[in-house]
Amino acid sequence: MNPRIRLHQHREALDDALAQLGRAPGSTLLTTLVLALALALPATLLVTTDNLERLTERFDAPGTLNVFLVPNDPPDREALEERLRGLDGVRAVAFTPPDEALEEAADLLGLGDALAGMPDNPLPGSFRVTVAPAQRAPERMSGLAEDIGGWSGVDQVQYERQWVERFQAVVDFLGSLGGGIALVLGGVVILVIGNTIRLAVAARRREIEVVKMIGGTDAFVRRPFLYAGLIQGLLAAVGAGVLVAVALAFLDAAVADLAARYGARLGLEGPGAGFYGYLLLAGGALGWLGSRVAVRRHLREIEPA
Repeated sequence: MNPRIRLHQHREALDDALAQLGRAPGSTLLTTLVLALALALPATLLVTTDNLERLTERFDAPGTLNVFLVPNDPPDREALEERLRGLDGVRAVAFTPPDEALEEAADLLGLGDALAGMPDNPLPGSFRVTVAPAQRAPERMSGLAEDIGGWSGVDQVQYERQWVERFQAVVDFLGSLGGGIALVLGGVVILVIGNTIRLAVAARRREIEVVKMIGGTDAFVRRPFLYAGLIQGLLAAVGAGVLVAVALAFLDAAVADLAARYGARLGLEGPGAGFYGYLLLAGGALGWLGSRVAVRRHLREIEPA
């Protein structure tokens, strides 16, 4: 077929699709809003998860273990320090006596000399164990903490990376949850658009019968409906992009306020142009797929009498 003729046919099909959507603006708007919400929910969750991933990267493993001694029955400090220094991968060991720990706690809490008059110091002595960079893999650090924690005279070992690892586990779960929700709601988008196209095909049944009667092919008949699904999917993606931007603006304000209460400055990073490009691609593809499935199924049922 002549390319100019094919282009003209596609232009007519596009005009037909726009007219089809314009004949029921209220229904088109409501359907687009529902689809936008379905796309925006997983998109917002995935963008938030991406921001949490960036946050965990800022808290890299410091490679230190805080070894707290039994307060009422302290072990031989020198022997324990020598044993710590003999561990593979340990670069430095520093001891903090109980009196110094109390002073640090008073400074941290802003209590000044208020704790100086306490008859008994409730804080134990502790060692700060620094591990060589090559030995700071999470598995290695976790193993060291567990090993030292079982020694006689050691009360507990705090591994500064543990909370980051737990946080990362939550982030990984949210990422998986976002992917699962995206799959489910993607199916919802296909069903909603498919049902919309099904109703449009049913409303134009007589017209389709006439077109087939004079030799119109299934490809010619379904082309306007495919364009209609594609356009509705793209419109839903645009609406979803707006909803994501609004949701992130509210979340960013909440995160900044929470961080400010702890003396930090944090904020969410908005998605780049690539994200919105993928969102448009996903919306258009889902709209096209939903309309194609619906049209292919229902066109088989329409044959000229």
